[in-house]
Amino acid sequence: MSRCHPERSEGAELGCTAMLGPLAALRETTPLAQFVALGKWGLLALLFAPRYPVRALDGASFTESIRTEAITRISNSSRRRLVAREAHFSSTLHGDTLVVSADSVTLSELADGHSRTLDTDGFVGGLYRLLVDSIGRSTLIERPFVPDDIVEVSDLSRAMDDFLPPLPPELAIDGSIDAGGRTWHRTADSSGMRRFRWSLRLSQDRTEAVGDSVPATIAGESRESGAMAWSPTRGPLAWTRRIESDITTRLRGQTIMASVVQRIDVRRTR
Repeated sequence: MSRCHPERSEGAELGCTAMLGPLAALRETTPLAQFVALGKWGLLALLFAPRYPVRALDGASFTESIRTEAITRISNSSRRRLVAREAHFSSTLHGDTLVVSADSVTLSELADGHSRTLDTDGFVGGLYRLLVDSIGRSTLIERPFVPDDIVEVSDLSRAMDDFLPPLPPELAIDGSIDAGGRTWHRTADSSGMRRFRWSLRLSQDRTEAVGDSVPATIAGESRESGAMAWSPTRGPLAWTRRIESDITTRLRGQTIMASVVQRIDVRRTR
């Protein structure tokens, strides 16, 4: 969905842009190249894929619940950290721009045996402005200000980066397809809603400068599974994501290992 937020993706950040995969590159190729890359039936699936009813998001509101557990190990010591976030967002459409308001946020952290609840008053009311394409990808054109003490626990300025779930190509019931690196499966419809499940695996190895230009080697893998209830007229009504990440960082002769498990639940309330 990654999917990226630090608290939501200390593992999912292992290549969020890679989620778009080869389908993103197709936008820059010719129709002939697209046909060759996808094959006839893959191309037809794209041409007749369902589209995000962006205008149906005007006046919509959502509740989001995120639970993240991270365990970090260095030598013989380990640290366990739990972050919980509850938020309510509402959206209005201004022309082709979706404006999302953070109406309420509850944020808490448990680390090293100490718990605290963050004061989010300095953030509540912040606005995001974004453009949403036909399959649910969001382009942020404005982010709200987030106080530093909140950013340390949860960078809420990025809450809309991958908030909306993606939409698969057209699928028959019980059908499956690989698209953009995701494996999609459509289950039986219920109550007039289409239901989908997906899975995604990402891996990345990179070297980057940390602090005073000391090189750090980072290797990791992220595994995501999700489910969504979809209305052809209203768009996504409810979705869940489970992201499991394992990251190994080597820095100044030390090896730091982190395991992160995250559960995201979102429901449309209006």
